[in-house]
Amino acid sequence: MRRLFVLSGKRMTPSSHQPALLSVQRLVGPVDESFQLKNVNFSLGAGDALVIIGPKGAGKSTLLNLLSCVAPALSGRVVYRGRDILSLAPYRLARLGIAMVGEHCRLLETATVLDNLLLARHAERRTGLLQHVFFPPWVRREEVNHRRRAEEAVDALGLHSVRGEKICNLPVGVRKFVDLGRALVMRPRLVLGDEVTRGLNDKECAAMVSALKNVRRRGASLVLTEEKEGGMAGLANRAAHLEAGELRFAPAREAAPL
Repeated sequence: MRRLFVLSGKRMTPSSHQPALLSVQRLVGPVDESFQLKNVNFSLGAGDALVIIGPKGAGKSTLLNLLSCVAPALSGRVVYRGRDILSLAPYRLARLGIAMVGEHCRLLETATVLDNLLLARHAERRTGLLQHVFFPPWVRREEVNHRRRAEEAVDALGLHSVRGEKICNLPVGVRKFVDLGRALVMRPRLVLGDEVTRGLNDKECAAMVSALKNVRRRGASLVLTEEKEGGMAGLANRAAHLEAGELRFAPAREAAPL
């Protein structure tokens, strides 16, 4: 049975009195063949979870690509912890505490599960090539810490049996959990998840939702997408529908106890 991922840090409870962790203001995306994201506005507090529901081709992936700076926006602002991040390169977001779990796993196919998790710790590294050549005690301590974080993800997501397997030998369901683990070893404050349960069976879906619940319980915010409402039931406290580039919010709701 897969166990819940435990993030280090103090447990936080979402509060309407806390300043917004993420604020999206009048965001306009590029023109696609069938739609254009228009005037997208929303904010998210610490520990909040927003699920964006829409059919294939509605613009869900495009919106997350804009939020993660993978695709350029035509106009608008994306303010994260008081800073407009739209002009930043995508790799800089990891150091700021933003992690992305895509619909299609972006893992190194010829590397092992553990190596993929260790590579995801790059944003936390404070050492360079020269330090690793001489490998002084403080560098060894840093490497031990990186290994510990990766092993925590292996333990929490039930990946023991495949920790030494190459990604190219693993089924889609297992790859999804490795991709989630890769995001979580970065200790994110904000997780963007694009249809993270696509391709999973019922048991794997339940395990994925449980892992994401625990991420939210520890104070991280979530922006998730799915095609049909219901997969994230009990996880998100906010929901919006996206169709033809228009984002419409449903009434605020209480998520089930985390």
